[in-house]
Amino acid sequence: MRFMLLIVMAGALAAGCTSPSLNPLVSEDVRAADPGLVGAWAKADGERDDGSRYSVAEDNGRYVLRWDSGEPGKAARLWSFLLARLGDHVFADLTMTPDEARKLEDRAGTVAVVAHSFMRVRREGDRLSVWVVNDDWLDEGLRSGTLKLAHVRYDDGDRLLLTATTPDLQAFFREHAGNAAAWRDEFALNRVGPSR
Repeated sequence: MRFMLLIVMAGALAAGCTSPSLNPLVSEDVRAADPGLVGAWAKADGERDDGSRYSVAEDNGRYVLRWDSGEPGKAARLWSFLLARLGDHVFADLTMTPDEARKLEDRAGTVAVVAHSFMRVRREGDRLSVWVVNDDWLDEGLRSGTLKLAHVRYDDGDRLLLTATTPDLQAFFREHAGNAAAWRDEFALNRVGPSR
């Protein structure tokens, strides 16, 4: 009998997906905070405005990201995230909010695993820049052996699930934070008001 593992990951701010991780990027020794993230954000000038709005609130030492797609009748999505400072770079480690994780567990039981999704972020005043991992770069590097990071393949080998430990993830992202090939193009947001 085959058992399926349902991997649920937080969606990236930018279009497309990023490889999920079973383990977090953040540990107490690299955990960072940025009170300036709290507020409402919209796509920056030059980005295609599709009506999406983003709002960040602080909740018991974690941040909560709310994404409204701008589509009538479509419910907002919520994620929880922490920040990690690795060298000169800051990363967001997104996952489901505790409430959403409990709802998923109630529906799916033990076949659901809440995963993590990582992004490099930089806030300068009222501008927030976000970069998601370039999955093509990651996939090619892992297949060729030029990149070393514990992972498994699923969905007939087409998708990656990172299984590396938190210290190994931190070392990997610290090493590749400044590598332009490792990241998709910048996704920029401007502050448009207080958090909702």
